[in-house]
Amino acid sequence: GDVYKRQGECYIWNTEQFMNRYYLIKELFEQFCAEPNQRLKLSKNEDPFWDPPQPHLVGVGYLKLQPLAYLIDNPCEIALVSEKGKIGKLEVSLIPTDENGDGNLAEDTDTFVEDSRELIGQRLDFIVFVDQAVLPENHCKDSYVEYALLNENSEYESYRTKTIYGKNPEPQYRQVTHHSYKNVDDKIINYLQHNNVCFKVYSFPDSTIIPPTPTPVSSVAMFRRLSQGSDGGAGYFARNDDTETPKGLNSVSYTHLRAHETPEHLVCRLLLEKKKTH
Repeated sequence: GDVYKRQGECYIWNTEQFMNRYYLIKELFEQFCAEPNQRLKLSKNEDPFWDPPQPHLVGVGYLKLQPLAYLIDNPCEIALVSEKGKIGKLEVSLIPTDENGDGNLAEDTDTFVEDSRELIGQRLDFIVFVDQAVLPENHCKDSYVEYALLNENSEYESYRTKTIYGKNPEPQYRQVTHHSYKNVDDKIINYLQHNNVCFKVYSFPDSTIIPPTPTPVSSVAMFRRLSQGSDGGAGYFARNDDTETPKGLNSVSYTHLRAHETPEHLVCRLLLEKKKTH
């Protein structure tokens, strides 16, 4: 990961993102070598050390769908867990309802279902109510909840609550979503009987803490650090016939490579370059 200290945010790059940034930095370095006294003016989108804010998974929680197969509601406070263990909680409900989304069929004794197969061939309507959550203080900015349900085409369809903007460790989503199966079959009954719905809570990085103001660094100073090692010797980019090349690699023209190329594409390019020179 790369820590962008000026914004107090931490970015985690995968291999593809790293290669993308490598070529962006290399292009900027070549510009610097061509005009070493020219100060670079970069927008955020051109800055290789900036990423647009991305949501992070705070935690997940699970709720059984089985009560719906018997037209029983299932209000529950589920635990939200991450790789660190339990980190919060989420209040949700599954409520059987009519086709207009009015009322709770579980409160009507006339709709009692003893065998879930009684629903086959009928219409099933229910509401997913995402009420509120308790989240960690450092993972509660601009939060929202996502979940997915199997539709009648045997495909999982995703749903999302509204975003609670700002830093709020106790967000109240109050999201009511009406779902329906127009013709219940064995597949739907089996799905309800043996599966859970997974609720995923996301939030954005908290960058409200203002870090110390850094000393401005010009592009000249930045690329001098790249071109010179800490001991005053050759830096990461070594000069070789006016072509900047990472130390330990033979000189190769990269000007035709696009910044988003993957490592696999790079290998192919290098092999083609080598073939052309022999």
